[in-house]
Amino acid sequence: MAKVRGQISLEPSVWDDQAEGYLKKVWKGSKSFLSDTRQDVKEKKASLYKAVYESKVVGCLVIRVEKFKNGSSDLVMVAASGRVKEGSLLDTFLPELPKIAKLNGCTSVRMHTSSKAVMNFYEKHGYEEAERIYKKEVC
Repeated sequence: MAKVRGQISLEPSVWDDQAEGYLKKVWKGSKSFLSDTRQDVKEKKASLYKAVYESKVVGCLVIRVEKFKNGSSDLVMVAASGRVKEGSLLDTFLPELPKIAKLNGCTSVRMHTSSKAVMNFYEKHGYEEAERIYKKEVC
């Protein structure tokens, strides 16, 4: 258990209804992405952490390690969701990610978002834009 920001801790967990409740908010109805993430956690291809504050679960974080042919690897934040009155859970999650990355032999941390507000938040925590992804729906 990693203590962060005073009373909040991140605790390794397993997928359950509570985690599903938090994480389905992230994908706004994308059942396939939620289903894929659930399966990855159950198959241990990704790790689930619960954020605990005053003995209550207040959020969830899913991460995975992505390995490359050159031998390097990234820790990828797949999803994060939750809330506390006292502040942002991202303020809790982001400082812990480099620590978790080092423990897993990763050389960097990566996350994806389309939210400009979240992009600005990441930048305030020292993250830099690394790529842009373009998508076109086909019927």
